[in-house]
Amino acid sequence: MEEYFLRKTEKFIFPNKIIALEIEILPDGEKAVHCILFSIIKSEIKFEIVTKQILVEQKSLPVIVLVYGKGILTKNTNQKQYNVSELFNGIDNKEFYVQNTTVNNKCIDVNIIRKSVIDNFYNEFSIAQNRVLGITIGLSFLKLQKHLLENFPIHVSRFEIPTSPEDKIIEINNSVSHFMNWEIQSNIQLLFSLVLFYVSAYESVPGIKLIEFKEELYKNAIKKIGIILILSLLSLLILNFFSLNFLKSKNNNYNQQLQAYQPYFTQLAQINEDIANREEFINKLSLSKTLQNAFLADQIALQTNSNIQLSVLDIHPLDTEGEYGELNFLTKQVLIVGYTKSSVYSKDFLEKLRALKWVMKAELVDYTLTKDGFGKFKIKLFY
Repeated sequence: MEEYFLRKTEKFIFPNKIIALEIEILPDGEKAVHCILFSIIKSEIKFEIVTKQILVEQKSLPVIVLVYGKGILTKNTNQKQYNVSELFNGIDNKEFYVQNTTVNNKCIDVNIIRKSVIDNFYNEFSIAQNRVLGITIGLSFLKLQKHLLENFPIHVSRFEIPTSPEDKIIEINNSVSHFMNWEIQSNIQLLFSLVLFYVSAYESVPGIKLIEFKEELYKNAIKKIGIILILSLLSLLILNFFSLNFLKSKNNNYNQQLQAYQPYFTQLAQINEDIANREEFINKLSLSKTLQNAFLADQIALQTNSNIQLSVLDIHPLDTEGEYGELNFLTKQVLIVGYTKSSVYSKDFLEKLRALKWVMKAELVDYTLTKDGFGKFKIKLFY
């Protein structure tokens, strides 16, 4: 029997280790879960009963799943082409996964289960979909297995496989402790049979293949990875070759353009030097400050009208509050004194000054009436 296993695994390139998970949905909706770790190492077949915690601990191992019990409907047909809705009395086949088990040319078992049951399975057991080789629903695979293997037992766990493929698998009261040439506990015989089925007849395994796995699962994966790496390396080399040629061509063009513009760069440097010399000359003569003061005076004068007459425009006025004997000027300030017929005109003049973009603050510091009835105002402006 071990030689049979090994012969089949060599053909299939079956993983050295695999987790087989059995989920029986009980009549009350609860789940009975069994799990085994199956391995073939150095021509020695081993299997051990484990808890479902191994699904979390051994995240790299592939998983095959068997689901049976409540909620799974089974019909028998002899037609390869059939209507699922008609076969199951008008069900909406969009809500169900369908599994076909072709026992022989005249007998096809059709098993269905709601998609929500299978979809919830991934969340409940925290299994990534890319780990699942396949999910098989129902026990019809036992019929096919008995048809393929002459020495396959009639009783597996607590189930009896009928001699006629058209008949149903029935549950018996007694359970057996022997499976082919092994003495195996009854509660894991279904899982062991499922593993044997994947090894012996992988091409015929009836199941919901949520992820497609080819016969050469790992061997092909390694080949594909190798091909991808080689192609990626070649692509990078080709890309680098063309990129270097492109950059070299661009570099040559830029060098030619740089040589063509060299006289302009020389002229620009000379212009910058002339500008710097002129700025130095202007600063030494304080011309820039004089021009700035002229600008301020011009801007302030433009805000006046016939109702405003300016008498004093003192830019950077003397600090009258300074210590005796020292001359300090208030920079960034302008003192404005003038006359007006009404305080309304002085307030309007003040608002116009405040609206200038360069004015930081403008305030009316004094307003008095003269003997002639004119209003004398004093405004401080900060910029």
